Amino acid sequence: MRIKIDFYVNENFKFNKNLNEAMTAFIYRCISLSDKRYGAMLHDKGYRQCGYKKFVYHVYSLSQNGSCVKDTLNRGMATLILSSALDKTIIHFTRGLIRIGKVQLLSHTFDIISIKNIDEPKYTNSMMAKIKSPIFLQDVNHRYLKPGNMEDKLVNNLLEKYYSMYEKFPENMELKIKFMSYIRQYVKYKRNVYKGYIGIIAMQGSRELIKIAYQSGLGSKNGIGFGLIEKV
Repeated sequence: MRIKIDFYVNENFKFNKNLNEAMTAFIYRCISLSDKRYGAMLHDKGYRQCGYKKFVYHVYSLSQNGSCVKDTLNRGMATLILSSALDKTIIHFTRGLIRIGKVQLLSHTFDIISIKNIDEPKYTNSMMAKIKSPIFLQDVNHRYLKPGNMEDKLVNNLLEKYYSMYEKFPENMELKIKFMSYIRQYVKYKRNVYKGYIGIIAMQGSRELIKIAYQSGLGSKNGIGFGLIEKV
């Protein structure tokens, strides 16, 4: 399930903090307003069928004029896209958002122009997608991976995510992921700076894994705004 929220910025704002941090906090606040226990579970524990890894099954992007927002919002329309493999996450977020009535980022509030449901694509065994928020992944030594080195690991990550959700593996476990083009992009979140990549990515193979990639993101740190893709 995926929704798009357009909101209006009435003047230029330069924030001291990265906006991913502020938007992540706002998303959890909205969810918790609708269901406090569910919001706390997602934020604090998530789903942990795969050892130390925590999956929340949602991903988002914050953009203006088609580009990811970092620490500046300019006057005009801005867009939040929130996607999740768990419908209840989107439902609780939307209920909380409607109760608040505005988008709130740090000490600033912005008028909501529209809230729209985005129809899911027809899932097949292949998808070409635009990366709307940077994909990043690290190896076991916490070294950032470049696109050519992360493609197989992205598949493994999806298999772990799928197993964590369904407690089984998909019937077809084969998937090939290929970066067709990419640009490096740095995103600061709290005290960390993450090195990710945006561009165009192609997937071919398991329809189930393609679906969970679209719904809940590719790579790591999806819940704080990394790895949202859009079919092209």
